[in-house]
Amino acid sequence: MRLAELSSSGPVALLEPGVVRDIAAALTGFWDPSLEDHPDRAEELVAAARLRLYGDRDRSGWLLVTTRQGHLAATRRADADWSVGMLAVAEDFDDAPAPGEVDALVAQYRREQGIDAEAARTLAVAVLFEPIEMVVCRLPRAFRHERAGDLPARLELLDVFEAVDRLAIAPGERPLVSLPIGSALESADPWWIPPSSGSVG
Repeated sequence: MRLAELSSSGPVALLEPGVVRDIAAALTGFWDPSLEDHPDRAEELVAAARLRLYGDRDRSGWLLVTTRQGHLAATRRADADWSVGMLAVAEDFDDAPAPGEVDALVAQYRREQGIDAEAARTLAVAVLFEPIEMVVCRLPRAFRHERAGDLPARLELLDVFEAVDRLAIAPGERPLVSLPIGSALESADPWWIPPSSGSVG
């Protein structure tokens, strides 16, 4: 299967491993924003969960993908199969860039830009794989090049909050994604649904 063919119906967003780990952590069924000690971290995890639940192809037209590194890092968790296990892996598509090209660009980013290994690999895949239009990351500054204009014009770096804003989720809107049957999320207070006007939360 070619990513270029799937991208014809909507944008492709590459989720960096940190965002994928946040999705897995937020959607275990045991995490709740009210239990989080740090409000900023709670907001970040809520945004990651909303990205997964509302960034559905049927609703938004977006195709969420991640790197093999991001997929493996998150699916080591036994409770992450449904939340991130279904994300497509960019390197598995037939038109993915050659591994050697990705490795060479990773080495260049590491050597010349000082970008950490995880960010360098995500960025290399996004730069070389033309259908990808967005990289959603926890810290966009970790992906910034020192040289202006280095990123292809088609490619944007967004944090999870910017990505969720682009989804334009309506207050009270329920996601199309089905929660796993029998999971703790089924009976949980649906904290991932943006509150309707006048409601508390």
